[in-house]
Amino acid sequence: MQLNIQIENLTQENTQLQLKLLSSKKEKETDIDQKIKFYREENAKIIIDKSDIQKKLEITKTQLLVNEQNKTKLKSALENLNQILTSSNIETMPFGNKYEEFKNKSSEEK
Repeated sequence: MQLNIQIENLTQENTQLQLKLLSSKKEKETDIDQKIKFYREENAKIIIDKSDIQKKLEITKTQLLVNEQNKTKLKSALENLNQILTSSNIETMPFGNKYEEFKNKSSEEK
């Protein structure tokens, strides 16, 4: 009789431990699933951000190229204007000093 009671107690204890183990496994699986979901969402956000940054970079590069081309055209136009003014009978060059200042600033910036 005593042995049967011990067997019954051990069986109940075993069942309780199995339930705890199952519960613990479910909690861990739930936690892992939540972490996987979180990291997938973060990864998707990073991919979108990277794409946006790459687009902005390309736009900036294009705009920089256009600005450099405009700078070259303006510089050429200013040089042509100075040549025209030099070849005329005008004694002063109103844009000469400004051009030299601009030229010096551009050289310093590089």
